[in-house]
Amino acid sequence: MPDPYGEHESYAAHNIAALEASIAPLGIDCEFIRQSKRYRAGVYAEGIRKALEHKQVIKAILDQYRREPLADDWLPLAGFDGETGRDDLEFSWDGEWTVHYKVESTGREGSVDLREGGNVKLPWRVDWPMRWAYEKVMFEPGGKDHSSDGGSYDTAKQIVAQVYGGWAPEYVAYDFVIPKGRGGKISSSAGNATTVADCLRIYEPKLLRWLFANYRPNTEFAISFDLDALKLYEDYDRAVQLAHEAEDGGRNDKKRQIARRTLDLADPTGKRIEPGSKPPFQPSFRPLSMILQIYDGDLERTRAHYERSGELQTAEERELFDQRARCVWNWIEDFAPRTFAIASARRRSCARSRATPRSRSSAWSPRSKPTRRRARPSWSRT
Repeated sequence: MPDPYGEHESYAAHNIAALEASIAPLGIDCEFIRQSKRYRAGVYAEGIRKALEHKQVIKAILDQYRREPLADDWLPLAGFDGETGRDDLEFSWDGEWTVHYKVESTGREGSVDLREGGNVKLPWRVDWPMRWAYEKVMFEPGGKDHSSDGGSYDTAKQIVAQVYGGWAPEYVAYDFVIPKGRGGKISSSAGNATTVADCLRIYEPKLLRWLFANYRPNTEFAISFDLDALKLYEDYDRAVQLAHEAEDGGRNDKKRQIARRTLDLADPTGKRIEPGSKPPFQPSFRPLSMILQIYDGDLERTRAHYERSGELQTAEERELFDQRARCVWNWIEDFAPRTFAIASARRRSCARSRATPRSRSSAWSPRSKPTRRRARPSWSRT
């Protein structure tokens, strides 16, 4: 699919680039392996041929969990015709390196030499164990939909052992993450994916990492975009205070240790919390949201307010403040309910009082209704 933005070679490449850019603030440094490039370069030729040689073994494994068995002439292949883009293909294999196909809807025929690569690949349930063996994967988590009885992890464990002579990696199943206030679970297949960049608009990188570190992988939790975002910020701030407290031998020491360890894991820079140290000042979400609205989203004036009070003192605190203020304002602009926007009516009133007679008539007339708008933030780079 072409990139609708005209920036990358495909829409997939556009989204991959966006993901790579968005995880940088989270301190995630990883190597991205492009399966499409490897298949098209013939890297997996041996893995595909081995699957074809053991098609009856694979069919028997998959049929255990199917209501109707696969056809006798089934081959573990998927792909599309390079000229027409059609994926309704019938496959045949010469027993060596060549796969022939016929497009059912058009009758067009073609062939692929697996060693040279092309538009042919293994289907998901066979592709996954093949890549475990090829990459020698030691650990990999998976969603609970892959982890159910008869799911793709169950079949992959058998295929990697019986076909590729390998082993299944250590595995942890994780539950769904719900983007509360946006609707539905995070699901690329459902087309309602909430991206990392979406989350970082209203959550600081450390807080976003803390959300994941604070829950067991097999526990469903929500990333809130509605009013519950305030509660998540409050919970996070309480955890920060608790983690910095000195241990006193009392019953709360265990809670302090858990909070400290979770926040240590969540810090993108790897910085560790020293028990008994003073945490840098961070304004609470709710009062900060009110003060930001009073100053019409002006970061410098809002920061000056906290500096005058003596709460903001160090360069680290100013940097953390700016980061939080941007997130809070983004939430106000994009997700806050109308009842939360305390400054909108005042801004409209001020705008009308400053308007010239001509602009006043265009801004307000008996036939028109006032438009609720929030001022755009005037961020400055410091």
